Amino acid sequence: MKLPARSLVLWVLSALLGSATANEMPVKVLDLTTSSGISYSYVELPEAKSVSIFAAWRTNWPENGRQPAAPYVGTELMFSGGAGERDAATIGADFQAIDGKAELIPAPHFIRAYLGVGPDDIDEAAGIASDVITAPMLDARWFARIKTTQASNLQQNLGMQSNLASRLIHNMVFSPAPIVGTFSLAPEKLSTLDLDTVRIWQQETFHRGNLSVAAAGPLPAARMTEVIEQMFGKLPSGPAVAKAASVAATTPAKLVLLHTPTVGKSVVSIAGRLPALRAEPEIEVFFATMALSDGESSRLNAAVRGDLRASYGMQAGVSNLTHEHRLLMFEGEIEGPKIKPALTAIRNAYENLRLNGLTQEEFEAIRGKILTYIRAARNQPDFIASSMLEAKLSGMPITKGLNLLDNISAMTRDHVNRRIARDFPAFDAMVKIVVTPDEKAVTADCVVQDPDAFQPCLK
Repeated sequence: MKLPARSLVLWVLSALLGSATANEMPVKVLDLTTSSGISYSYVELPEAKSVSIFAAWRTNWPENGRQPAAPYVGTELMFSGGAGERDAATIGADFQAIDGKAELIPAPHFIRAYLGVGPDDIDEAAGIASDVITAPMLDARWFARIKTTQASNLQQNLGMQSNLASRLIHNMVFSPAPIVGTFSLAPEKLSTLDLDTVRIWQQETFHRGNLSVAAAGPLPAARMTEVIEQMFGKLPSGPAVAKAASVAATTPAKLVLLHTPTVGKSVVSIAGRLPALRAEPEIEVFFATMALSDGESSRLNAAVRGDLRASYGMQAGVSNLTHEHRLLMFEGEIEGPKIKPALTAIRNAYENLRLNGLTQEEFEAIRGKILTYIRAARNQPDFIASSMLEAKLSGMPITKGLNLLDNISAMTRDHVNRRIARDFPAFDAMVKIVVTPDEKAVTADCVVQDPDAFQPCLK
């Protein structure tokens, strides 16, 4: 029961679009409450073919120095280890029989849930989901199996250049805050996790006090309220969970060489902090990252791949680790001898954008692409429900920007360029990581062989 790729794309897109749905005509958002007091937001879409329910439980588990592996093993165990009167095989078969799609997605400050199914099968799906979130078996044999599988996957992923770079960036920017352990999970944290800790995590996380819910679909509001009650009504009461405090962090303006003889190719990763999410559209940031790396003619790819022939391609994006922990990142494979000139080319291309903004031609081309994305997603229950949930979680008004197509059509290049000038860090203030088998590939401020041995690079 993995989250389908289409739904994941819509979820990410809805967050980027600043918690706004994509309808040409405004939709009506209903704030409803079930018989046992579960509050939720709902948009009725009479023509929709499916029902989508998105939920999230706020958590400060990692902020309190708790075992960071518990949410990752726990969410998989809740689904895979059986729940209610259904064993693991029965849950899978029952969902498959109704073509249901569901997932629990762990993140540092929220555990998100998704359920999508046709309206005729919503009762069956809601019943299974209720068992998973309120009565998981948390079976010891499945716990051991999941730990072994996740440990194997983690060990394989740790050796990838991009993951090595990300781990080093997270350590350098956010340590010693406990939450850094959830951004790049250490193998030893997984190996020392015990089942009792997962049980405590599950009990402390899944209750009413920290729950947010949003839904969209063709069901009448009264019928949808019955479904929400069926899915969440058995949750126990619990205390409200306060928003986690921001972590004071600085980005060391260092060039660090991570010498890794076992990697085949060199990777350059560059990161700088962005402000916490505000009540304004993230789509403006998306304009900028598309200008930097969307296509061969984008600024970074033209400079590094086109002019220098030094890379397979550069990617620029925002790593939203949490609402408060956000990084602007560039990454690409660079041929060893060309790393130094590539860093200069990346600097020049990025600083030109940061200081001068998008051209009108760039702006118009990117806006056209974004509007195409939005038109393809509009009136989709997944997109609307996830947009409402992300608005709730970030503290934005749910009704803000409901007429998104008109809003983006009215957006100007000046809007985007002011945002870039205000929020984007200077290149010289960003941390640059080179993961390479050649320890002489570039003259660095600091050389390490392990992403966890980063402390000398902070001096």
